[in-house]
Amino acid sequence: MSTGPSPDLVATGAAENVPINDPVLPAIPEGPAIGIRPGTAFGRRASTMSRQQLMKSVLSGQFETVRPDEGSDLFVDVTGTSMPGRFGEVELDVSKLVTGETAFNEMMDAWANDDDVFEQIAEGLFMNGYTTFEEDAEEIYDFEVVRNGMLSAISTASQYAQAGGGDVGMMPTIDALLKATDADKLQAEFDKITATKKSKQYSKATITEYANKAFKDKLHRAPSDSELKGVIGFIHDLETEGGTTFDLTAEIGAQATALDPQRAQGVSFYNTGQTVKNALGLK
Repeated sequence: MSTGPSPDLVATGAAENVPINDPVLPAIPEGPAIGIRPGTAFGRRASTMSRQQLMKSVLSGQFETVRPDEGSDLFVDVTGTSMPGRFGEVELDVSKLVTGETAFNEMMDAWANDDDVFEQIAEGLFMNGYTTFEEDAEEIYDFEVVRNGMLSAISTASQYAQAGGGDVGMMPTIDALLKATDADKLQAEFDKITATKKSKQYSKATITEYANKAFKDKLHRAPSDSELKGVIGFIHDLETEGGTTFDLTAEIGAQATALDPQRAQGVSFYNTGQTVKNALGLK
């Protein structure tokens, strides 16, 4: 029995600064549950059938055989839909516990094998508030955005499940995300977010270009992904203040220096030394 989420899932979450703290629940073969996936099936109760009927049904292999819970009755000839006129048919609750690992793996499988499903998952995460976009609505379909959104959804669902609320619609199962997608509502949400974003003087690509130059000049290295995101957010914040003029190179250079002051000081000393040597004609 698994006693926690998979190490790979935990490591991915940690890399994105998203804690995965699924509760540990007993008797769950695939890891800790984050919610319940409702399900209904139809079948015949084995205890109402003769031995000959039961053997014939089981050995045919035509339909599933299900025991919903440990200690419960066995059901045979199980189908996803009702078969009108079938003798002794009963409705079964085949709801399943869903784990964070299962939800994440379903998303990864869709990314690798089904573009349509992956896009629906991306839209479901967006509509549920787990992802957003900065400049272009197409950003919600980026793999990293979807992956991070799923990790966030799993983390949220874990907290609800741990508090006893795993059945309140917060679990990020793939079918739940697909139900959350509506074309008109999706477009309305796109329009709503776009309307709140003021026209920016500098695009993401421009800020990235200037950041790479500034970090090379001030720190003799490239910015990390997290540093770059911080710089982009900082510049966009300056732009949204309204009526403020600033020098992009100076602002990003100051940000680079503030992020790594010791290295910036060392680079400054080095540059000064090089300037003196050049002035004296030294190599």
